[in-house]
Amino acid sequence: MRLLLVFILLLSGCASNPQHYAQPIHSAETASLSNISTRNSVNDWIRFQVTYIDELWLSYRRPWYDPFRDMDTILLSSGQHHIVVKAEFNRSNVDCPCTAIGDLNFHAEPGKSYKVNGELVGDAVRFWVEELPSGQLASDAVASPYVKLKYSSPIMLFY
Repeated sequence: MRLLLVFILLLSGCASNPQHYAQPIHSAETASLSNISTRNSVNDWIRFQVTYIDELWLSYRRPWYDPFRDMDTILLSSGQHHIVVKAEFNRSNVDCPCTAIGDLNFHAEPGKSYKVNGELVGDAVRFWVEELPSGQLASDAVASPYVKLKYSSPIMLFY
């Protein structure tokens, strides 16, 4: 009996979920933030994806009850946010695939849409958030050096 109790306690500890970002319910007080990706060829692509919002991990798992949900658009409450953006890219003139991480702060206004964006600059990636559709900067641009990935996931082929 004691062994069963210990086993149940161990399993309940494993089942606890890590804290992750919970999107607010869509309303007039929310803003949206989109990831972007571009592909010019098999060896020339780039993707910018938000990985953390306000120190909380962002899950991109598609919920079973909403299989057609847009997974590249995130709802945010209005106000100041700190986001971590991951860039993954491959360029024919750079020994890659490579990745870089950028930390950005921006103020989300209710009812507005934003997207994360960036560019390669020398041996770094420059990140920023811009307002849609105007393209006006909503954050400061920050640069981060990139590193070569040891392996490339075949899933990256859909970018």
